Amino acid sequence: MLAALARACLITEHPVGSGRWRLHDLIRLYASELPQEQDRGEAAGRLMIGHYYRICEAADDHLRAVPGKPLPDHFTGPTEALAWLDAERANLIAMVHLTAETAPAVAPYTSASLGTYLHRRRHFHDAVAVNASALAAIRKLDDRHGEAFALRNLGESLQHLRRFEEAFTNLTQAAAIYHELNEPRAEGVALGTLGDTLVDLRRFDEAITTLKQAAALFRSIGERLDEGIALGTLATALVEMGRPDEGISTLTQVIGICRERNDRHGEAVTLSNLGIALREAGRFDDAVVAHRRSLVLLRDLDDPQNRGAALNMYGAALQHVDRPDEAITAHHEALAVLTEIEDHHGIRGALSNLGGALARMGSLDQASAAFAAAVAIFRELGDEYSEGLAQRNLEQVQQERATKRRWWPFGRGRAGQAEA
Repeated sequence: MLAALARACLITEHPVGSGRWRLHDLIRLYASELPQEQDRGEAAGRLMIGHYYRICEAADDHLRAVPGKPLPDHFTGPTEALAWLDAERANLIAMVHLTAETAPAVAPYTSASLGTYLHRRRHFHDAVAVNASALAAIRKLDDRHGEAFALRNLGESLQHLRRFEEAFTNLTQAAAIYHELNEPRAEGVALGTLGDTLVDLRRFDEAITTLKQAAALFRSIGERLDEGIALGTLATALVEMGRPDEGISTLTQVIGICRERNDRHGEAVTLSNLGIALREAGRFDDAVVAHRRSLVLLRDLDDPQNRGAALNMYGAALQHVDRPDEAITAHHEALAVLTEIEDHHGIRGALSNLGGALARMGSLDQASAAFAAAVAIFRELGDEYSEGLAQRNLEQVQQERATKRRWWPFGRGRAGQAEA
């Protein structure tokens, strides 16, 4: 049947050899202009939405798998689930928008089923679009839980696009609704993401208060993994405030939670953050060890973003133990990983740290070029704080040419958001 339709030029295989078929553009346009029997169209829409939603939920379960938790047998594992999501991405996004039009009550849940996938593949613009569509749909109904759920998901997606003020607004509203509904776990999740956003906004006192509140909520209902995530973000805020010893103590506690629950991914990310805290405390050899242990775990996990960030932070620690040649190698590896997934913020941080390693090696021209590239990208995306750090590093390298002073970089970094 497919071959007959293809011979008639009604459908085309796209891409060729994939076994996937789509209507020719003109045929699709013509079909959209035809009158439809309403009942049959709505029934077909419900069937399609149900089909995609069930399989998407199964794929999402595989991406968020926790040891010991039973998984749907639709996929053999996360690799097969990702392949299906990649192939069906356009249809799945269309499915969410169609749900928003025809079944607004379930729109937040169809959009949420794509959340882990879209974030892992860094399709943040798609994530914002589907969550905004779901929020607009659910607000037409008197469904406070659905509204909070959509607000929380939209806020998280906006945070990944570094639209922090918008993320703050949505997450604050979500947390307030969950508090009103007496849903402590959901409120804790919203507060945890809100605290992370406050760290990005450099409002550290508010971040610490919010994250302690989130951790306390999780602790009160026995959600240990969620408590560990909130404590990990709290540690980041403490380190950024210049309180690395408190950050180290908190991160050590988080590593214990991860090991207790066999959460290898959480342990890997926490070890990378621990390396940053140790570096800020001046314990550079310990920092190198922590970053190396993080990288060993991340090599076995499909998480290029955190692996790229960990490589970058590993290089930064190597600089402090006077191993700049190894640091340069680590920063180049980080750039390769982060460029492949188009993590622009991570690329900027890796360029800044690469500039520092090159300066320590005496390659001042190459260091200036790396810092200048970082300044340009920071400026383009409006990250004034990071642009200022990179600009100061660039000026310091230029001054060293005349003064021959010992070069040290400005600034800190965090896993997943590395800076010079």
